Amino acid sequence: MISKNSTSFEDALTKTGFGKFNILAFVVSLTLVMGMTFEVVSVAYLVPASACDMGTTTAQQGLMAGVPLLGIIATSHFQGYMADTRGRRKVLGWSMCVAFVCGSCAALSPNWIVFCFLKFLSSGALAGTIPLTLTWLSECTPQHKRSILISLTSAMYLVTAGFMAVVAIPVLQLKFSIYVPYFNIFFTSWRLLNLLFASGCAVAAICMFSSHESPRYYLRMGKDEKAMNVLREMFATNLGKSAEEYDVS
Repeated sequence: MISKNSTSFEDALTKTGFGKFNILAFVVSLTLVMGMTFEVVSVAYLVPASACDMGTTTAQQGLMAGVPLLGIIATSHFQGYMADTRGRRKVLGWSMCVAFVCGSCAALSPNWIVFCFLKFLSSGALAGTIPLTLTWLSECTPQHKRSILISLTSAMYLVTAGFMAVVAIPVLQLKFSIYVPYFNIFFTSWRLLNLLFASGCAVAAICMFSSHESPRYYLRMGKDEKAMNVLREMFATNLGKSAEEYDVS
């Protein structure tokens, strides 16, 4: 039975106000979408740029370009399950870590097969990034501002995809070749670009692990006190008041 003095989650979230906490959550969401876009869409620039270095055929380049899509299809359902059972923050944070490691290692790929394998792992780790990011952001944002932030975050994918060209064009024009004897490869501009794109996941992981878990997730898992602690933190950060003044029980 629900107490007569209880407050619905939406009302409790509205009472936390809208301010710095929500803006920071919005920024974190943008870094998550940006990191995912950098890594998944990077093959559009890396595959043709690496053709001479790796000696790939047209068919092999087509497979390299399609690998991220295969990774997303293979793991998307699993990521949704993990987010519902382990938490949005943990899954998003560790997904970005895995994507950063695998994406960075792809810069040292000696051949196209290793490149495909590593890109499959990195894109598989990022399969649920956009839906999980939007879920986490919506569960931390009052209803009257939720649609605005969700729309802006969704648009970040297209903005980032366009920005990638601004980064790729000057980097790919760099003329250098450094021999790496351990891997028997030449480190050239496309490998540097791969590292730059993968670094977005590292930034997103740091931002995510510095954030709070969704209070709604805590409530669904029966962790009421943890949910209240997050709501009190949101209240104090947004309104500049003491957490004890948050009059929701």
